[in-house]
Amino acid sequence: TTLHYTTVSESELPRANSVCTTTCACACMCRGITPQSKPELQRVMERRKRDLVVKQRKEEEGLKRSDLEQELMKRQQRLDQMEQEKLDAVERQENAPEFVKMKDNLRRTRQGEGSGDVEVS
Repeated sequence: TTLHYTTVSESELPRANSVCTTTCACACMCRGITPQSKPELQRVMERRKRDLVVKQRKEEEGLKRSDLEQELMKRQQRLDQMEQEKLDAVERQENAPEFVKMKDNLRRTRQGEGSGDVEVS
């Protein structure tokens, strides 16, 4: 089959699409429109199958890793989790109501007075 490359303006696109039939798959692809030949259920099942294969490959790669690589991955995950927790704590503190912020400041000030060191914030 030969591909026919044609230029269709936006105003002509609805008319061109209505003229296009399923036998004209090459023209549909030329315009960037793919014919919906497969039912939605079949497309979803194929996507799930593809995702499952990708997941299995990742698991196989995980099994092939050495003990050192696995420990490094675990350490990196822990560090990422700790960093995320710090960011969440900062965000919670920034989004806290004003009276909660003042209470924390007073608590820090009182703790500073007990040790002789006054903290000003």
